[in-house]
Amino acid sequence: MIEEKNEAAPANDAEPADLAETGVGTADERLAALEAELADVKDRLLRALAETENTRRRAQREREDTQKYAVTGFARDLLSPVDNLHRALASLPESEVSDPNYVGTALTMQTALGFLLTGFSIRAIAWIGTSYGWRWAAASMAIGPVFGIASMLRLTRASKESSIV
Repeated sequence: MIEEKNEAAPANDAEPADLAETGVGTADERLAALEAELADVKDRLLRALAETENTRRRAQREREDTQKYAVTGFARDLLSPVDNLHRALASLPESEVSDPNYVGTALTMQTALGFLLTGFSIRAIAWIGTSYGWRWAAASMAIGPVFGIASMLRLTRASKESSIV
C-alpha cells in the first residue's frame, strides 16, 4: 500500500519542468503570485470590513439623531399656529386700552416689536446655549414670562383705571 501511494503522488504533483512548459513559471514565481493575490484579497477584505463598520456607525449616529430630534418637526409645525394665537390674544388688551383712532397703529407697533424681540431672543438663546451651556439658555428663557406677567398686570391696572374714569 505504501508503494501505491508513492506511485500516485508523482502523477498528481507537477514537476518544475512541467510548470515551465504550461507557462505558469517556476515554483517561486507561482508562490510570489499567490502571495500577491493573498495580499490583494486581504486588503479588499479589510476595506470591506472597514466600510461595513463605518456604515454601522453612521446608521447608529443617524438613529440617535432621529431619537434626539424627533420632536423638532412636531414643534416646528405647532410654532406658526401658536404664534398666531399668541399675537391674537396679545392684541386684545392693546386694542381695548388704545385710543380708537390709533388702534391700528398700536397693533402694528406691538406686532413689529414682538417680531423684533422674538428674533433677538432666538439669536441670544442660541448664543447662550453654545457659550455657557443649554441649562443656562433654558434658565434665561424664564425671563420672558416674568416680563410678560408684569406687563399684563400693568395693562390690567391701566385698563381698570381707564374704565373707572
